[in-house]
Amino acid sequence: MAPVEPSITDSAASEIVQLNNMISEGLDKIAIHQQSLERKCTRSVHVEDMLYNQLNDIQKSCDETAGIIQDLQKRIPRLRETGLLFSSIVVQIYITSLHLNEVTSDEFHYTLLPAAQVENIEKI
Repeated sequence: MAPVEPSITDSAASEIVQLNNMISEGLDKIAIHQQSLERKCTRSVHVEDMLYNQLNDIQKSCDETAGIIQDLQKRIPRLRETGLLFSSIVVQIYITSLHLNEVTSDEFHYTLLPAAQVENIEKI
């Protein structure tokens, strides 16, 4: 005798099709959610890299500023000896300049004033 295959009724076949459709829709939603998470992770990594680069830039700027301050600390006693003073206004602008790499020794020289002329500076 040949094996008897169970017969599937129309209602059972319809249920199987509905179940397959539900599973397929669920898998599609999972795939879309996974793609969304991957995009968010990629953006997060990009933002993290940007923040890391900015932190490095700030650290370099701080190191440069520390070098400038050390240089000023060495120069100020010599300036007092020769009768030159450093305008505190100019020092502040010099240190907080956004383009520290553009400051030249000539510009530094122009910030020096003979002690006799310091009295004539008007405060803004």
